[in-house]
Amino acid sequence: MDSDQAFTYLPIIYTCFVAILGACFGSFLNVVIWRVPEKMNLSYPPSHCPKCNAPIRAYDNIPIVSWLLLRGKCRSCHASISVRYPLVETFSFLCALIVALAVICFGWNGSSYSALAWDGYSDFVTTWSLSVSHDPLGINRSYVESQHLRLLAQSVGLSLTYMALLDAVLMLGFVLYDKNRVPGALLITSVVILLASFLYVLYLNNFSLNRLTKLLALSLLSGCAVPALFYRTTPRAIFLTKLTLGALVGVLLGAFTSFPILLACELLARVFQRKVHKNLYGVTVALLSLATLVIVTFEYVLQRNFAPVFLSAYGS
Repeated sequence: MDSDQAFTYLPIIYTCFVAILGACFGSFLNVVIWRVPEKMNLSYPPSHCPKCNAPIRAYDNIPIVSWLLLRGKCRSCHASISVRYPLVETFSFLCALIVALAVICFGWNGSSYSALAWDGYSDFVTTWSLSVSHDPLGINRSYVESQHLRLLAQSVGLSLTYMALLDAVLMLGFVLYDKNRVPGALLITSVVILLASFLYVLYLNNFSLNRLTKLLALSLLSGCAVPALFYRTTPRAIFLTKLTLGALVGVLLGAFTSFPILLACELLARVFQRKVHKNLYGVTVALLSLATLVIVTFEYVLQRNFAPVFLSAYGS
C-alpha cells in the first residue's frame, strides 16, 4: 500500500474512531443519568448490578456489545438489565457515526444558518485538493500530507462537537423523564458544553466574530422562543431545563430548523404526558434532533453523489 492509498483510508479510520468514542460516551451518559440525580459519586462504587450489587467486569461493560452477548441479563444473578442502557449507547454511537461520516468523509461543514457552521472548510479542502493535483511528482508531499492530517483532526473535532451537544440533549431529556426535574449541575454542564462548542467553531473560523455571533444570537433566540411561549403553563424548574434544551438545539440545528422542531416536541409531550404521566419533552427533542441531522447530512451526501472528498482529490 503506497502513501496515497494509506491517506485515502485515514478518513474511514478516523470515522470509526469517532463512532466508537460515541458509544463509550453513551456508556458514560448512562452513569451520569443514573447517579447525578441521586447525588452519587460518578466513579465510586464501580459499575455494578443494581439488583445483586455484583461488580461488572470490564468485558461485560463494552458498550452495546456486552448487553447483546448477555441477552440483557446480569451474568451473576440473571436479573434483567434495562434496555435503556444499550439504547442510550446506540443513540450516541449513531450520532457520532452519522456526523463523522458526513464531516470527515464527505466534507459537510454544518447546518445552514447554524452557529456551528465551518465557513472556511470547503475553501480549505479545495486548496488542499489543488495542492495534490498540482504536485504529481510529490515534491511538496510532506506539506500536503500535514495539511491533510490537520483537516482530519479539525473534522474530528467538529464531529465530536455535534455529538457532545446532542448527547447533552439526551442526558437532560432522560433525567427530565425520570425525575421531572434536572439538577443544576447538569444544566451548568450543558451550558459549558454549549460555550465550548461555540469557542471551538470560532477557532475553526479564525475567530470571525461578526457573522458567528449573529448566528449564535439568532439560534439562541429561536431555541428559547418555544419555552418562552409556554412559560405560564410550565413549572419554573422545568422551564429552566427547557430553556437549556432550546439553547442546545438552537445552536445544534440552526435558527430556522430548531423552532418548528421544538414546537412539535412541546405539543407532542403535552399530549402524551397525560397518558404516560411522564415528561417526554427532552427525549422527544433528542430523537427529533437526531432524525433532523440524519436528513440534513444525507441530503448533503446525496448532492455530492456519495463522492468522498479526500478520495476524489487523491484520485485526480
